[in-house]
Amino acid sequence: MAHHDIEHTTKVKAVSRSSSIWLWLSIAAALVAIFGSIGALSSARIYAALTAFFLPQALAQDIGNLALASPAMLITAALAMRACRGSGGAGG
Repeated sequence: MAHHDIEHTTKVKAVSRSSSIWLWLSIAAALVAIFGSIGALSSARIYAALTAFFLPQALAQDIGNLALASPAMLITAALAMRACRGSGGAGG
């Protein structure tokens, strides 16, 4: 029975490490999207070469990244980290 517990603990730690890496990469991706969208929206030069048909799409994507996608990624990563910490997992 003790060997089984050690084996299980080892597997849990490996999964926790892997989960932690993916959670931090999710946070990094959200931050890159936020800063990229802020940079694009604050520089008219980025949108200058776009066609009249594509400009609204590009603006909407950057606004959507800031308003919905990136906050959703940050919130879900924080909730996952919180859940993992509560169960002895990936957060720390």
